[in-house]
This record gives sequence, structure tokens and C-alpha cells, in this order.
Amino acid sequence: MKIAIISPNKQHLQEMGKVLEAHSHTVNMVDGGKSKMRQVAEQEQPDLMLVDGMCCDPNELTLVEHITLHHPKVAVILLCATQTPEFLINSINGLRVTGKTTQDRRMLENIVDIALSVLD
Repeated sequence: MKIAIISPNKQHLQEMGKVLEAHSHTVNMVDGGKSKMRQVAEQEQPDLMLVDGMCCDPNELTLVEHITLHHPKVAVILLCATQTPEFLINSINGLRVTGKTTQDRRMLENIVDIALSVLD
């Protein structure tokens, strides 16, 4: 599975990359924020895109919607430190999985497994 991870937090990026590479995934780690989503989808064409730290402004979900409309084979997972009910309701449009930003290796593996099962 080809997975792109986008995160403004270099430590999160490295830790998530190690976990996923240990499970034989091809991982592309992109240092930066959600503005990189379109570029990554077009250039890397991942099966799965993990976007860390996207949870503050519901209007930013238009970036996700663009990816899911123009690249329907790309599953998108948002990882957020805090998830408000408003954000979760608004994120339903085009998202398959939303999870909390975590340092927990097992939780990351479970989130990716859920996304993979939806892709199949």
C-alpha cells in the first residue's frame, strides 16, 4: 500500500513513518500542512493519505472534499488532537476515517487497517 503522510510536526511524521514502514507499506513523508494535499495527491497518487493536525477550521475540509472528488481512489484520514462535534459532522462529506492525533502505535495501525478495509 502506498501511503502519504502530511504533517507540520516532524516528530509525528517520523514516528508514523516508522510504524507504517514496519508493516511493509511504501511511505512518502511530507513535511508541511494541509495545503500540500492537492500536490501530494496529484504527484504521488497514494492509496491512502494521512493528514496530521487538520482540525481547527471546518472550512479547511474543502481541501479534503477536492481530493475525494478528483482522486476518488485516494482514501483520506485526518488525525486531529481535538475533534469538535461540528468538525466531525462536517468531515463526514468525503472522509472515510477520522482519528485523534496519537503517539500510540497500535491506534495508528488500527486506523490504517480500517481505511484499508474500506478500500477493498
